[in-house]
Order: sequence, then C-alpha cells, then structure tokens
Amino acid sequence: MRSVEGLNCNVNLFGSVKKQQYSSDMFYNVLFAVLMVLCLVKPHLALIRHIKKLFSWFSRDSTQQAGCTIYLHKDMSDSYEPVFLIYGKHGTELAKPTLLHNRGALYLKKGQNMIITCPGKFNRLNVGNDLRYTISTCVQGNRLLVEGAELEAADLQCVSPVMSSVRLTDRRCGHPSAAMVEIGYESFGWHRLISSCYIANRLTSLFSTHFLNGSILAGAKRTANGRPYFQHGSHVLYEGVNPEPLYRKQNQERVLTMLLGELKARYILRKTFLSRGHLAPDCDFTLGAWQAATYFYVNSAPQWQSINCGNWRRVENRIRELATTEKIDLVVTTGTYGILKLLDANGTYKNIYLDPDNKKLPVPNFFWKMVINPLTSAGIVFIISNNPFLRKSPRYVCRDVCFSHGWVQPLETNNGHKGYVYCCSIGHFRNVVEYAPDFHSKYILTFVGKNNNTSTKEKDVSRQKYIGR
Repeated sequence: MRSVEGLNCNVNLFGSVKKQQYSSDMFYNVLFAVLMVLCLVKPHLALIRHIKKLFSWFSRDSTQQAGCTIYLHKDMSDSYEPVFLIYGKHGTELAKPTLLHNRGALYLKKGQNMIITCPGKFNRLNVGNDLRYTISTCVQGNRLLVEGAELEAADLQCVSPVMSSVRLTDRRCGHPSAAMVEIGYESFGWHRLISSCYIANRLTSLFSTHFLNGSILAGAKRTANGRPYFQHGSHVLYEGVNPEPLYRKQNQERVLTMLLGELKARYILRKTFLSRGHLAPDCDFTLGAWQAATYFYVNSAPQWQSINCGNWRRVENRIRELATTEKIDLVVTTGTYGILKLLDANGTYKNIYLDPDNKKLPVPNFFWKMVINPLTSAGIVFIISNNPFLRKSPRYVCRDVCFSHGWVQPLETNNGHKGYVYCCSIGHFRNVVEYAPDFHSKYILTFVGKNNNTSTKEKDVSRQKYIGR
C-alpha cells in the first residue's frame, strides 16, 4: 500500500496536465483582454455584461478542470459502490457530494487524497491484491491515481455490497431502559449516519435522527442493487428474539388471530399488512452506500402498509421537496408513540404486538416526524395515525398547523386508510411526547416550495417567518 506522501509526490509526474492547463488559462486571459479593449473603444453595457458572464464561465470551468469532478451518475460504478472518505480538520470523514450544474458530484482539489474503502468482513476492492481500501489521489477530471495506475472513478468498485455497522452506546434517551444506537461505517474511524433511541428488551425504536442534505439531494444517486434486506446488527440489540420472522405473514396471521379472533384477523390482512416502516428513510440520503445503511431493524417499526405507501410517503416526499427546492439542510427526527389498540371479536381493546407472548415489538399508535432548519430554528412535527381502520379522525394531541403553513397538499389528511395526518409546533408536541429531542424552535417551518398554491404575498410573509425575521 502506498503512503499518502508517496501518492502526493507521484502527481508531479503529470507535467503535461499542468502545461495543458497553463496554456488554456493563457488563452482565456488573452481573449478577455482583447474583448475588454473593444469595449473601451465602443462601450456597450449589454456587451460588457455578456463578456463578464462568459469569462466567469471559462474561469469556473478551468477551475474545475484543475481538480477532479466525479459525477455521481456518470463517473461512479452502478454496482457495489464503495465508501469515500476524505481528510478533514478532525481526521477522516465521509466525502460529501456537492451540486454542480444540477448534478451530484464529489469534488477534489488537484493532488487531494481520497480513501476508497469496502467495509465488510470478506469485502475488497476490484483493484490491487485483495485490498480492503486504497488511498487515491486526484489527477484531473474523473481520473484518480490508484496503486500506481491512473484510473477513472467508474473503474473502482467493491466485489460485494458494503456493510454498515451498528454501535450501542452508553448514552441514555427517552426511557430508563433506552440507549442511543448509532448506524454508520467503520473504516479509518467511525462515521455516523443515523442515531436511534432504542429499548432492547422491548424491541422498540423510539426515534431516529439524521441529516437531510437538501442542498445536494437533487443530485442524489440511488442504489442500483435493489432494495437491501433488513439487518439485525449486534446480537445485544435482540435479547433471544429474531425480528425477521416476526414480520412474516404467517406470524401476523397467528398473532392477530390470537389477539382479535380469526374473522377479524382475516378482515385486517385482506385490507393491509404490517411492514418494516423506515424511521430515517433511504431516499433522504445522497449515495447508494448511505441509503443501504438505513436498512437496520433499529431504524424501523411496524407500520401498516396502506399508511406506509399512503400519507406517510407523501409527508416524506413533501419534506424532500421543500429541502431540494429551497436548497436547505434539515435535521429530521422520526419516531413512534404508544401501542396500537384494536377491538377484538368481543369488543375489547387489545394491545397489538408482533411478539405478544413476550410483549415485544409493539405496533405504534402513531408515527411522528420532527423537521427543523438549524440555521433559522424553524421547525414542525408531522403526526400520522398508525390505525388504517379508523372511521373518523383520532383526537389531536395539539393544534393542527398543516393548513396555515402550506403543508396540506398533497396530503389526504382525512383518509384513514392512508393514515390520518396533522401538524404540530415542536413546543406543543413535546408537551405530549416528552422523550422527543429538545430542539429549540422559534418559528413554525412553512412550506414555500414551487407547488404551493398560496399567493405571492402570502409566500413572502411565510418566507419572512421561515428565515426567522
């Protein structure tokens, strides 16, 4: 394995690249000088503006050519994408994409090092001799110096899907038996993507928190390897219970029949079924490897499929629409509350668990999603009932602010089968769900996206509230 210093020195061998870049810059500078002389001879404001625009475009293009621009869709492998790390102020960190010309890309300065790694017990890179990682160096464009050879970024991939990890911490949260669990990648240090508050002896996820990079989400690269299987993580998270078979149709039939009676169970499962409902959703992340890390049971809870694909999906899409339209980064916390009660054949309410024998893996009464803009302290909470069999809206735990802040469309707020949904201010919500994170929120987050049907004047007022004025 080459050292970082050795790789940096090898970049100096590419003298032809420097000469080409130098001559290109000279051409643009001479062209600009000639055009400016013409403007002095015969001034014309429109001509001057066009020349400045043209020069800034040339300058930006030549600046990018001086480094490496690796476009997520064009210059990355579609199969078994590795994890990319760079050297930051506090050690190694995940290389975060940026948005260039409305396309997602990783940008490196010329000569900058980037670690390309394939986490996983038997995983390795497709270059070199059984390498788990390599330290590459930016040459130019989409080309990197890797193990003494100049390669395109698309040539680099792992031999199998990268494996994320789960870490159980000693930090307490939300409940005396709950602890924070982190999901991320172990390579050149620990790189966290999601933090979950989890009760191991109940198989209960209280909430998960992640960062939604709306400023670059429009250029996200979706995984090309299909939907991953959910992973267990550490055995200490599941005390003698395997969550995977609890979600199977046979177990749901058995449990609902035992709790509610055979006729009621058949009726329910003809209408819908319980799915593994993501807390931090995969589509909120920009790289395929990051999206795959969301598939852990600690980042999920039992959610009825008609709700998961109904208003819950619309809430998540609406939040992403705001983030991408306004190009803002948001802190998102998604959680559960209570235990769903359904009537049995005798008219008695029963708590619903997927493991009722041990009272583990309870079905939540409702899901919630707290969204906050950390720069403006504007926030909001979405609450959705996890009971698709309700014939009327449940009692609200706070005053609904969805309509007054532009969030109603395209939600079907009064469709129980898709999930009754409403919005709260963060302060009022935490009066009910005390274990929700205490994010300080001064204002209610308002939707000001392009598809909001409010008037221009109303949008301006909402935007002023949103940016904290």
